[in-house]
Amino acid sequence: MSSEPPRLNFWKRLEISLAKFELAHVGRPRQRAILVGGRVGLGWFSASVGLEGSTGILLLLAALLMLFGKENSGTGLAYLGLLLTFTAVNLLAFYFEQFSTILPAMIEFILLLGVLHYRRLYLLGSQVVGGA
Repeated sequence: MSSEPPRLNFWKRLEISLAKFELAHVGRPRQRAILVGGRVGLGWFSASVGLEGSTGILLLLAALLMLFGKENSGTGLAYLGLLLTFTAVNLLAFYFEQFSTILPAMIEFILLLGVLHYRRLYLLGSQVVGGA
């Protein structure tokens, strides 16, 4: 009989090597930091997706209100939705998708300026100008 220890396969040797490296170099505080950082990143991503969806619904509702003649309510909702999109949603989107967010942010800013101009010209100034 041979007293030679059984030979380990590649995956078992790799597992043992990683466990030794972990014990020597990573430790509990670093593992905890990695896990917390990962959860925070996923939380921010989930918040970004939720904000995008809710502001999208606000903007669709604003468009429907304006379509059916409720201009004051529609532009007010559009203002709120675009302001939230431009400030909060784009901040998170820039964090996750830096360069692909630039063009939509510029379009949203132009739309926000358009909503402000429309409100000032036709709704807020209707008492002074005489209305439409």
